[in-house]
Amino acid sequence: MNEDGSPTENELRFYPTKRTVTYKALLFVGLFTFSILALLNADSWDLSAFQKTVLWLASPVVLLGVGFFITRLLSNKPIVCINEKGVYDNSTTSSPGWLSWSEIEDVRLVDVEQENPFSFTGSRFSIRYLDIITYDPWEVVARQRSALKRSLMRMNVKRGFPSARIPKEDLPVSLDELAEIIRGFREGRQYGS
Repeated sequence: MNEDGSPTENELRFYPTKRTVTYKALLFVGLFTFSILALLNADSWDLSAFQKTVLWLASPVVLLGVGFFITRLLSNKPIVCINEKGVYDNSTTSSPGWLSWSEIEDVRLVDVEQENPFSFTGSRFSIRYLDIITYDPWEVVARQRSALKRSLMRMNVKRGFPSARIPKEDLPVSLDELAEIIRGFREGRQYGS
């Protein structure tokens, strides 16, 4: 991708699947609607002062989520772009943007095991990510223009996370395939050769 956003030669772009983004936006619209209804009916539902406060604080956060997913749905920006210069990651709020091949140390698939918050039996599940490890993650953090993105990335690096962690959920290809494509470009091979 050039500075103006136009594609370069031999470039692969991956856009979010509209179905997944639509589901997320609808989920947040439902949560926002529920929180507004709960606030309007707080007296008849016999909510405590604490519960009302939580609803008042949660409503704007949920509304921001709705805005984020609707913006993502209407956006024509790729979430991952790979070319001879490097990898562009726009898959999450804390994504670094451009990473040149000279700053990428490794590409790894990781499975992160988490406890299911909705389970009473303590069940666990695994989420797969594609991690792009850079030689100097603090350099990647320092060049971010947005203060929000810089602070999110700083927090992630302090916790030991890589500069870029790409989730599968919005990608139209598997993470295994994306990892192979990135490795191929990094080694000078074109995709499919």
